[in-house]
Amino acid sequence: MERDTSSFSQRHEGWKWEPEFDSPKPRRVIYDSYYPAMKTTISLVMLLICVVLFSSIYLKHVYILKKGVHATGTVMKSYEERDIYPGYFGFSNNYFLLVENESKILVRLEVDKVTFQNISVGSIVNFRYVPSDLGWALLDDDQPNGFLAGVFILLSILIFFIGMEIYRIHEIKRILSIGDPIAAQVESVGGSTFRPWLQLIYLYKGKQWKINAHTNQRSNDPVLGEVITVVIDPENPRKAVTYAWCGYRVA
Repeated sequence: MERDTSSFSQRHEGWKWEPEFDSPKPRRVIYDSYYPAMKTTISLVMLLICVVLFSSIYLKHVYILKKGVHATGTVMKSYEERDIYPGYFGFSNNYFLLVENESKILVRLEVDKVTFQNISVGSIVNFRYVPSDLGWALLDDDQPNGFLAGVFILLSILIFFIGMEIYRIHEIKRILSIGDPIAAQVESVGGSTFRPWLQLIYLYKGKQWKINAHTNQRSNDPVLGEVITVVIDPENPRKAVTYAWCGYRVA
């Protein structure tokens, strides 16, 4: 829908794009700030830690089933423990069987809820354990498929986020290289410290656009009503890079 652009243009009188945009297209784009990379790296490292921890559980599971000593024992006790997590993470229920084998050795087996409900005290079960560490024990028919699926899911999420970050950086550099610098007015500032955004309004080829643009830092965010430089994708005017807050600059 076409809008009256006269008042909008008046608010931008005196604005001029940065001198580096006078260079011919495609422009050379270089890295400018460590903050975006640091934020991305922290996110990916945290996700990678989750993958490693979950993988270690899976590998432990496989090791016990492949290398553990086979034994038969009697369930002496079954009980439930609840882990309380701080904040809003709630709690987790863990289910255990205390089993005595033929050598009168007590071994604690962690099982899922269904197994816990179906096995009663006095039942005979087959299990595997590591003699040097009785805490490493599993039912003989316990399969690690659930753990393996979890590892694959976490790895898929990690690869997805890496791909998205590579694409985001590519788009920023592409738009800065071939895009058109114009003036945009800040209508509102929102988001979180980790994911801030600006609502911008700007004119491009006679049409007024209003978008939400993500930025990479909060310490020097513009104020409401301030006029800033954004670089527009000529092929899609809804794609805009906030020049002073994108982490890259034109050389």
